[in-house]
Amino acid sequence: ISQTDPDSRAMLNNQKIEVSYNVQMSVDEKHKLILDHEVTNEVNDIKQLSRMAKRAKKILEVDTIEVLADKGYYSAVEIKKCVDDGIITYIPKPVNRVSKKYKFPKPKFYNTEFKYDTAKDVYICPEGVELKFRNTAKRNGKMMRTYRSERCSSCKVKHECTHNKKGKIIYRWEHEGILEEMKRRVEKNMDKVKRRQGLSEHPFGTIKRAFNQGYMLMKGRDKVGAEMSLTVLAYNIKRTMNILGIK
Repeated sequence: ISQTDPDSRAMLNNQKIEVSYNVQMSVDEKHKLILDHEVTNEVNDIKQLSRMAKRAKKILEVDTIEVLADKGYYSAVEIKKCVDDGIITYIPKPVNRVSKKYKFPKPKFYNTEFKYDTAKDVYICPEGVELKFRNTAKRNGKMMRTYRSERCSSCKVKHECTHNKKGKIIYRWEHEGILEEMKRRVEKNMDKVKRRQGLSEHPFGTIKRAFNQGYMLMKGRDKVGAEMSLTVLAYNIKRTMNILGIK
């Protein structure tokens, strides 16, 4: 806890831990204007997607919008909320991390290599074996369907796939279809996904470098929020002048 600013938090910034605030922004594609912003003390972006997207949709007064975000916003629950609110998301899925201590599973047996057959409701492993649905259970706050095969115990390459005595278990979220649909959408529109960096990083770069406001001068979330609002206002005024001209 910071004794000078209890509202702030220790956050990872440029590979260093710094006492910080997390500033969220929604930027419109056409003019690069900051549509909406919020100062939070969340240490990451994982819970920010649906709230910011829903607010942007309300501000624009549209029935649906497309939202581009980076991997830090990838949250199954947040993406589901966006879909329910008529928001089309484009978020690349983070690469699954594998334990370096045990060095398994081998790349060939990563969960992403197990293909789901929608018609048969089974997963097919790289060795061609079907993992069938067993039961439904709550895991990490989500309802998950579990899939496994009795043939795993006699598989010759089981040691490369899993250390579970019962064999490989695949967990499928009850709304996994939403994530699979977004994955296909992202793969078909990589040019659109890459556009995100030019949209959201552009205002941050201008504010931090051109405006020399890479640091907060105030303390407390309310005062920092007011400071950030003035900065955003200055950015949008300057941006509008560049678009429309001084007259």
